[in-house]
Amino acid sequence: MDQAILVIYRLADGQKLIEQLVRDGLEIMAAFWLYTNDNERWTLNLICKGVDKEGPRNGYGAVIRAFDQLPDLRLDPVFDVTLLGPSQPLARGVLAHLKRHPGEHARRVEQTTLNGVYVESAFLYPPELLRPAEIAPKDARAGAC
Repeated sequence: MDQAILVIYRLADGQKLIEQLVRDGLEIMAAFWLYTNDNERWTLNLICKGVDKEGPRNGYGAVIRAFDQLPDLRLDPVFDVTLLGPSQPLARGVLAHLKRHPGEHARRVEQTTLNGVYVESAFLYPPELLRPAEIAPKDARAGAC
């Protein structure tokens, strides 16, 4: 089956969302778009420390608040965003891949296995995007998802 194209606006909107979440104080370890043949769609996956301990509820609350602050996003917070805990197999694979291949640039990985999980196609955002740097949190409600 033909793979759906990950269009530029989704990459840009994903980056805007990630930047807003980081500004809001959400601790994102890695962010990537993932294409799965099962769903025949791309989803923005965010690996967050708090998901393993607290579940995804707080993280999804932060996502909804970020969408409220970014009304021009052309993404759907329910269908386009997935939160993963760092202990989940795919998350461990992505984190290990980023550790083995450090760099400041976005990268695409295709038709590979990450920690035993087959990845048809993924677009990994650069780690620098996840660093708060000089961005002061607007609201401390986000925290660890």
